[in-house]
Amino acid sequence: MRLLAARTARPLHRRLALGVLAGGLAFAPAARAEDAAPAPAADEIVLRDALRVERVGRSSRSLVHTDAVEAEWVAGTWHASRSGAELELPDGTMRRWTKVSANADGVFAGDVATKGAYLSFRVASEAERVWLLHGVGHDFVYVNGELRPGDPYAAGHLRLPVVLRKGDNELLFRASRGTFRARLVAPPADVFLSAADATLPDLVRGGRDGVASGVGAVVVVNAGPTPFRGVLHASWPAQPGAVSSRPAVVAPYSVAKLPVGLPPVVVPEGDKLALRVDLAGPGDATPTPASDARPGRRLELEVAVRARDEVRRETYESDVDGSVQYYAVRPPTSGRALSLVLSLHGASVEALAQARAYGPRAFDAIVCPTNRRPFGFDWEDWGRWDALDVLRLAWDRYVVDPSRVYLTGHSMGGHGTWQLGVLFPDRFAAIAPSAGWRSFATYGGGVPAPDGAVAAMLARAASPSDTTAYATNLARSAVYVLHGDADDNVPVAEAREMRKVLAPIVADLHAHEQPGAGHWWDASDAPGADCVDWPPMWALFGRRRLPAHHEVPVVDFTTPDPAVARHAFWVEVRAQERARVPSRVRLERVAGQRRFVGTTENVRALALDLEFLGGAGPVDVTLDGTELRGLEPAGATLPVVRLERRDGAWRAVAAWTPGEKGGRVTGTFKAAFDRRFVLVVGTRGTPDEVAWAARKARCDAETWYVRGNGTTEVVDDVAFDPARFAGRNVILYGHAEMNAAWTVLLGDGPVAVRRGSVVIGERRLEGDALATLFVRPMRGDPDGLVGVVAGTGPAGLRLTERLPVFTSGVGIPDLVVLSPDLLTKGDAGVLAAGFFGPDWSVPSGDFAFR
Repeated sequence: MRLLAARTARPLHRRLALGVLAGGLAFAPAARAEDAAPAPAADEIVLRDALRVERVGRSSRSLVHTDAVEAEWVAGTWHASRSGAELELPDGTMRRWTKVSANADGVFAGDVATKGAYLSFRVASEAERVWLLHGVGHDFVYVNGELRPGDPYAAGHLRLPVVLRKGDNELLFRASRGTFRARLVAPPADVFLSAADATLPDLVRGGRDGVASGVGAVVVVNAGPTPFRGVLHASWPAQPGAVSSRPAVVAPYSVAKLPVGLPPVVVPEGDKLALRVDLAGPGDATPTPASDARPGRRLELEVAVRARDEVRRETYESDVDGSVQYYAVRPPTSGRALSLVLSLHGASVEALAQARAYGPRAFDAIVCPTNRRPFGFDWEDWGRWDALDVLRLAWDRYVVDPSRVYLTGHSMGGHGTWQLGVLFPDRFAAIAPSAGWRSFATYGGGVPAPDGAVAAMLARAASPSDTTAYATNLARSAVYVLHGDADDNVPVAEAREMRKVLAPIVADLHAHEQPGAGHWWDASDAPGADCVDWPPMWALFGRRRLPAHHEVPVVDFTTPDPAVARHAFWVEVRAQERARVPSRVRLERVAGQRRFVGTTENVRALALDLEFLGGAGPVDVTLDGTELRGLEPAGATLPVVRLERRDGAWRAVAAWTPGEKGGRVTGTFKAAFDRRFVLVVGTRGTPDEVAWAARKARCDAETWYVRGNGTTEVVDDVAFDPARFAGRNVILYGHAEMNAAWTVLLGDGPVAVRRGSVVIGERRLEGDALATLFVRPMRGDPDGLVGVVAGTGPAGLRLTERLPVFTSGVGIPDLVVLSPDLLTKGDAGVLAAGFFGPDWSVPSGDFAFR
């Protein structure tokens, strides 16, 4: 990011464009020295004394939220907190800032660190200096007005480089979990490796030829003022020779988790093997066993070595972002898997613990994905893709009989079982949720009821979360519902209500409520925990098989969006008439004939996979009253009939109409983050605009790492090369007048954002405090999407900073326009929201304006 490296003669905090100096924020005069904690020459500062204010707004799984502190930040009127000062809430009540202190261990706990409370710390520094901020138990922090991600689930591994300027500094945290602590520590070097949060596979003794290789990931911290571009080298000290190298790029004053290749190695007989990772800068030679490493540039890690039948970690590179994720496997003790069970873990559990919760099984491979983090995305959004990625990998590796694939999970993983089960009914012969909740509307704080047409668009964008809306997809499945009747975490009513929904739908429906059992329980002395390793569940799995396509005479499939789920046996829903409104296909194959008859709801394009019919020859289709006869399947290897609906009638097509929504390229805004996205920063605006774009992109990249165990790249617009980033989605930061990549990627589209206005087709919204998020097809790439994060002025740009894009269950349509009223009046701040039409136009779409 050249923009952050420019003007290096200026002080560090000016180069980084801290909010006070580059964001146009108005602050009170600097505090007196006695008000700020002095920064000694030591290499650690524990933040002990703070000013605290109770929660100052409301939020849920929605873009709509109120927050009195954020409202002042956005307006540029924030004044550093003072003891006894009052803050007016959106409802007119007042909150007072009061002094609080940490305990002897530096921890704020109990009522002091309740969810949503703000804690403000003042630190005085005798000189400008870079520190590593290590906070635990907070949603985010403003460092002198600059937003950085927090560690909301107290993982403990996040250390962010921050600049304390000479004089007074404010660090403003929002607590998240009831326990909070923070400290500043000196970085060991300008650029260094961190052993915390490494992702590594386990090696397996007795593998193919006794040799293993793979991929891992390590954290690189850049505490310097310029971008770091170097190389990560991995080697095995015990077996010198082979070195695997990957590029390493980290933005200034930032942190990134980057893939590292593991060279082939002969797996030893012991239980671990040392792995060496070296970080080389530009011009550095490839390290050798005898070479010395610069400070902080070498890690010595231990990789576990497992027997073939032991629970182990396996890693892969995600198609979503190129990051390295892991999953856990409990292999069958026989060495031969006759069935595959995908098991989804609960919140905070993670995959390895989930796999170890099962006892050994002779012929079942139990595979546990990670949801990207122990809390992750509730098995929705990118957590859903993680589960499907692991299912695909495990299918290729372990499946002998494709009819014997099953799905289960506990707690949050029980919700994931409902989610994947209803959306992908042709993947699993049976599902068994344990202690699972149905949807965000019924559990976890719920979602707000839409107030008016604009807010209804936000609810519509979140429709994939509504598990019960797709329950009819389970008609061919077997379902076992397991719950403790004294569960104080996920109420047993969640299971009972789902059973009521499924009773008229699923013939092979079973349930058990363990008397007196809570959330996690084990009622027997057998290996494994009964709440996941339940014998009657295994008995159901043992007698159920997934039908082959030729065994399915009728497909009845409902999907919220083809970009989420589009296949059911031999039917593919390609496109919708109205985005994020459930689409349903009911199609029957007439016995003994090459003929199909059925109906659709909200379907614009669909395909029939006819391989299961065998042989060649035309087919007849009667769909919604349209008679199509003698259709010749296209495709040399996979015979397919493609159908599109126009003017109320269906027609056969050889290829899909170009330029239309379809498949994974349908929206919504969050879908732009589904294909190895790159963040492109606008550099052609005012200094304040350019500074905002750099800060926002860096914060998004760091948040993606924290919440999604992910990786991405941040580049300037003038350095963006479409050829270099071919096959990847793009997130643009800044309006059309400040981002040089706008026209290259979007062309002359129907949405234009400039200083002072947002134009949506024929509608024009004016004001210099508007924020907008929208998604468009990428110019020149039929499979590409461009997500845009923009504002019409400084306040509008700042309003984008805390929008919960990476929070699971938050629905964001194809386009949304917000005003700062969002933070004080809620829904009234959503000025426009909606979906482009099937041809990506405004006139054919659904939009609501306030």
